[in-house]
Amino acid sequence: MFSKKTLRILHRWMGLIIGIQLLGWTVSGLYFTIFPIEIIRGNHLIKHQTFQPLDSHVYPIENLLSTYNANSISIKQRIDVPYYIINGNGESIYINANSGSPLVHLSEEQAIAIAEDKTGLPAIKLEIVNEDYPGAEFRGRQLPLYRITMESNENPHLYIEPITGDIVAVRTNKWRIFDALWMIHIMDYDGRENFTHILLKIFSLLGILTILSGLLLWFKTSRFMVLNEPRSADK
Repeated sequence: MFSKKTLRILHRWMGLIIGIQLLGWTVSGLYFTIFPIEIIRGNHLIKHQTFQPLDSHVYPIENLLSTYNANSISIKQRIDVPYYIINGNGESIYINANSGSPLVHLSEEQAIAIAEDKTGLPAIKLEIVNEDYPGAEFRGRQLPLYRITMESNENPHLYIEPITGDIVAVRTNKWRIFDALWMIHIMDYDGRENFTHILLKIFSLLGILTILSGLLLWFKTSRFMVLNEPRSADK
């Protein structure tokens, strides 16, 4: 069994090593509980949309079935253009439901119109994102994307899929703080997605050992334990 002196030394050094990370876990966990995930994701900036009824003269689905090997077909609307989503063979094909031809990319003006219509905010800048990189705001989304900066004190970036016109991500200052704290929380300082790596496991184990050593040290040095220790016979 460790002596009191050895326990104090171990506890002190483990506390020094793990202390900053424990603080990071606590601060990040507190932030995660303060703001609802809907706010973090910027859902509050997106207005509820109402769509016009579909024209009864849309391109017949039967024609699509004869042309494409489809597992499923659904229909959505982009601005004022309805389109079919054909899912099959692990990919999605987008067809203009009015003409039956492939859906073309949005123009920059159309992308800005969607962003302004769905948020009620004026657009400041539009960029085309073609390259991915570790820790990107849009990570996990298929490129290319339109990134539109909107005028707001939350500094929102809207990432819009250029074919469907869907807003696939909204990034605000709260999300950026969340992302930085998430990086600290899972200790993945590159991609910010891996929470099964060895560094996190080591620090988690050190945290447990620090707590256990502190508890053991408390029991060894508590007044109750000291009073009940057997005294050696006087010489």
